[in-house]
Amino acid sequence: MAKNLTKEEQLQKGLEVLLLGREWYLKEKSKNQHNELLNVGDLYTRLDEIHQIDASPEAWKNGDLEIKEEDPEKKTSEQEVFRKRFSNYLNEVEKQFQVSIFFQSKTCNLEETDLSKIFAMSAMILKSYAHSTSDDALQIVLKNWNDKIALPTFLIAVRYAIKFNFVLEFQYKKLMSFRSESRRVYPRDITLIDGNLGLIAYDTRDKLTKSFLLSRIQKPKLFNLFWKAVTASIGP
Repeated sequence: MAKNLTKEEQLQKGLEVLLLGREWYLKEKSKNQHNELLNVGDLYTRLDEIHQIDASPEAWKNGDLEIKEEDPEKKTSEQEVFRKRFSNYLNEVEKQFQVSIFFQSKTCNLEETDLSKIFAMSAMILKSYAHSTSDDALQIVLKNWNDKIALPTFLIAVRYAIKFNFVLEFQYKKLMSFRSESRRVYPRDITLIDGNLGLIAYDTRDKLTKSFLLSRIQKPKLFNLFWKAVTASIGP
């Protein structure tokens, strides 16, 4: 990383490693879907590069942080450094939330029924960047999400999308509607709107900036999003 992280920053990064690792490496592989991450070492490299971009976008853009193609032994050595660093971050998550993940054995003890833990994770992520939020409003969102663990993962995606200006896709159910519609938006902020949490975003379909209630968002497309979207958004 470009700097030494505080305990809170390590905890935030630990949540990213846990939730994105679960989404990309455990969850997607279990479905036998196409996955560019061939092994856990590649996952470590991917997450480290994302964290470098997040810490110093300009340095990445200039090529100063880019990891060059090396011989296999050097690559393995670098990945072991990443693994140890992420283990420290994940230790902070385990101490705070009693949640752990083990990539080699492909196990994670976070379950859909762990509502208090999922809520606490979501609150910590949200409070790190949202314009305004409240615990009551977040409870309503969590109650309405079908895939509970997808909520904190989606909040991480929103933070990156705001910072690097890339599109997110999800299903959205309008008020008084029985159907959900696919939406592609560029997130701008999350804030309280009449006591509810809303995603302020530019809608690519209507060509307007509008608000989407988080409680009506479902099925966000999270798989393999960050690497392609983040790197493409800042470009060479």
